[in-house]
Amino acid sequence: MKINVTKDDIRRGFRQNAWLCPVARAVRRAVGPGPRREICVTESSINVGERRLGLPPGVGGFICRFDLFEKVRPFSFTLPLRRRQR
Repeated sequence: MKINVTKDDIRRGFRQNAWLCPVARAVRRAVGPGPRREICVTESSINVGERRLGLPPGVGGFICRFDLFEKVRPFSFTLPLRRRQR
């Protein structure tokens, strides 16, 4: 699944917040709503519900730069997930 971190995700994201950072916002939007769909992002992994995935290259650096108030830009990355079917 392709994850697109947008300007809006960056603008609305919260620093030092694993549930509301730009990456978590983008993953949440991509996987869609549903039970057990809590998204938590750390510098080394992304938790989607009870599933833990390693961060693709570059995502951890983005998170660190964002948390340090450095300039970041929109970007995309891929996760081995499927969008929830309705």
